[in-house]
Amino acid sequence: MGKKSNRFLSLTTPPPLSRHPWIYVNDPTTNTPHAASLKDMIGECIMSGHIKPDENLSATEESETEKLGYCLDSLKDDATFGAGQNVFLITEHLADSKTTDKLETAKKFREQAIKGGRNFASVNLYLQNGTKEKEQAKWGPNHLELGITNMTVKEVAQSIYQWLFTVLSPTEHVHLIPKAKLQAVDKQNFGDYKYCPIADTKSHPKDAKIQFVVVIVTKPVVVPNTQRLQWTVADKSGMGNFYFQYRGATSQFTWDWVLALKPGDVKALPRMPMVQVKESRRLRIAKFPLRTAGSAISGVGLALKTVGHGVAKLGDIASMGKAAEWVPSGDVAIEKNGKMKKIDWTAKFAQERKDRVAKLEKTERWNCAKLKAAMKKQGPTKEKDSDCVGDSSTLRGSEYENEKAIVSEKEFC
Repeated sequence: MGKKSNRFLSLTTPPPLSRHPWIYVNDPTTNTPHAASLKDMIGECIMSGHIKPDENLSATEESETEKLGYCLDSLKDDATFGAGQNVFLITEHLADSKTTDKLETAKKFREQAIKGGRNFASVNLYLQNGTKEKEQAKWGPNHLELGITNMTVKEVAQSIYQWLFTVLSPTEHVHLIPKAKLQAVDKQNFGDYKYCPIADTKSHPKDAKIQFVVVIVTKPVVVPNTQRLQWTVADKSGMGNFYFQYRGATSQFTWDWVLALKPGDVKALPRMPMVQVKESRRLRIAKFPLRTAGSAISGVGLALKTVGHGVAKLGDIASMGKAAEWVPSGDVAIEKNGKMKKIDWTAKFAQERKDRVAKLEKTERWNCAKLKAAMKKQGPTKEKDSDCVGDSSTLRGSEYENEKAIVSEKEFC
């Protein structure tokens, strides 16, 4: 009987995309040109000016800060307005000496941002004197003090923009990057691959040639007990997990390229087209009764609460796989008879290693038992004998020493 494939067991579901952050900027110059320039850099950004609270406001009335905060918070659910993909830029025009007023405004907005499940950052631009050192901690961790006397408007905005990428997470970088940059596909290497948002992946056929432009969220890691790298990415439509399968020397270049990815990088990643691998007609007929029974058992298992898990598992085992399976094109081998066969890379590499070990064990160079016996008689040696080497240095034998990695793929799943 067949067994359930563990191909995707190690792939986890990514978390939802972070909400747009709120950014407070105090611009001491007339008409707040620096904040306006920052808004243009971000692109999808809502800028709202904050009005100083009325000193005669009664205790029962809401301040302008609170009113604006609630207004901005309500925009997140307005689908027609599209605020869900916009950064909120809250500006204020106060002199250098009004530190107490600035801190009060920033504190209130920070509290409302946190309660709404968002991150918050604050920027205090000053002409002569910034916040005193003993008071800077009151701003919170994501805060920038910047003197702008000898800087142009563009230089100030660029400094703030670059700083935001250092304090906000990669999932929040998505909201800071203009839409055009996150749709800049790799036309040079993958000209026939169309752009696709992560959320629209399922709307394309399995064999479609598509590519994503994403922000790298996590550093690629090797999935245990596999030869796969997995990492998480994000674009404005959501988040997803990508993986790359090591397929021998032809994939070494891409393996190294993926390992070099860093959180915050913006990259175009093409999806490897998939091909449909079908079983032979004789095998399909032989498995048909078991597949039918397995499907029925699985269906019943989903409806039962007490024993549903056990029944569903039995159904999965009894179904004995699918008659046709979509497999990445790089994981398919064409046999002599012209039929396609799915490659089990874990089993393939395990067999290669087994064959290599068996071959090396026949040589004197690999006979560590004799070397250990000699060392036992002679006592500890000062220099390590290079003739006895471990698996990591013997996986590439002499017949592979002159072999060069071929750059043949740079597609991901």
